[in-house]
Amino acid sequence: KNKNEEIEETIIYVYSIDEKTGKEVNELAQENKLGKTTILISNLRNSAYRRKDVVVRSFFIKNPMIKLIYAGSHAKLIAIKTKQGNFYTCNTSANMTSNSRIEDFIIINNESDFNTEKEFIETIDKYVTQKELAVYDFDGEKIKGENKFKTHKK
Repeated sequence: KNKNEEIEETIIYVYSIDEKTGKEVNELAQENKLGKTTILISNLRNSAYRRKDVVVRSFFIKNPMIKLIYAGSHAKLIAIKTKQGNFYTCNTSANMTSNSRIEDFIIINNESDFNTEKEFIETIDKYVTQKELAVYDFDGEKIKGENKFKTHKK
């Protein structure tokens, strides 16, 4: 982020996020440095990830600055809208974890791409929260109707 730019909105799609990174994202959101923040995290989990995900989920569901959505997803993306009129989208192979793997990142500044991602996350949110679907979080707990992990709407 350019230190002269102020973030108005952040959209994050992630398959996996570790405790350290989850804590950092949570703190940035609490300090309103990410603006309106929506995080789509995968509910596709095995037991090896359960403890880590419970800890990260506890950060996000207690934070009124974050809307958290669970869905079967393997997407990894960060989209940022700034008050100065920039629209950054970063598509990546990387999860939000600390590791030494080689990953790729494609970063563009394009309003149309940002709006596409915003429309996509809004569609997923409606699909998960407004339909009577058999949707499960990573812990195997059924979610019906209103998404109980959502903590706010702006």
